[in-house]
Amino acid sequence: MTVSPCLLEVQRLAAGYGRVPVVRDVTFALPAGAAVGLVGHNGAGKTTLFRALVGQLPALAGSIALRDPDGRTVDVTALPLSARARLGLGYLPQRPALLWDLSTRDNLVAALRAPAAAAAARWAGAAPSDLVDRTLARVGLADAAAQPAAQLSGGQIKRLSIARLLVMRSRLWLCDEPFAGLDAESVEIALELLIDAVRDGVAMLITEHRVDLLGRLVQSTLRVEDGQLLPSLAPADRPSARSTSIAPAMDLSPVER
Repeated sequence: MTVSPCLLEVQRLAAGYGRVPVVRDVTFALPAGAAVGLVGHNGAGKTTLFRALVGQLPALAGSIALRDPDGRTVDVTALPLSARARLGLGYLPQRPALLWDLSTRDNLVAALRAPAAAAAARWAGAAPSDLVDRTLARVGLADAAAQPAAQLSGGQIKRLSIARLLVMRSRLWLCDEPFAGLDAESVEIALELLIDAVRDGVAMLITEHRVDLLGRLVQSTLRVEDGQLLPSLAPADRPSARSTSIAPAMDLSPVER
């Protein structure tokens, strides 16, 4: 069996607020094409770890590395999110960060003009001329293309946020509670979009408190307790996958220290 290269490698990472570590000694690797859940009780350290991975919190110790398209490992521990994005990291925050005064379509046009989208040519080739319109159709927002982002519903805002990552052709998505605040129909639409992205080869790390949804999306989970990672849950310990889930399941225990 061919082993996928790791897009994200975290070694003995500690992060927190000020000089007080909330997460510590975190070590794991995320292969290309994997979908992994990050779970744990409130206050366990999930949010802190996520913020450190995307560059919103400085590391107090350890390292975070991304693999570039040429196969080289790049230490991004001290780099901002913008630099990580140029290596293929995409961030789907719980609180959307859109250009609210612009139309739905113009939000995607702006994303396509971002440096991170230009960098994607290194692993995805030149962007098709109709990428924006194709993506609008893919996420079901073609009819809302001219509508200001500020006037979209919660479900449409989530779809637009996902569409931005699709337009930027990010290779690794960090998704923070992607289904929070959505109604049942919007959850299903967002879930299908994320499943399709993983099937297309995107690697994902997802925080989500609803294990039933994670069971349909991820191949394994990493559990955070008291700021540290515990071994991955075995497939038999997770909720049964439905027909739309990703297969096969795989183990992603923290790498040996």
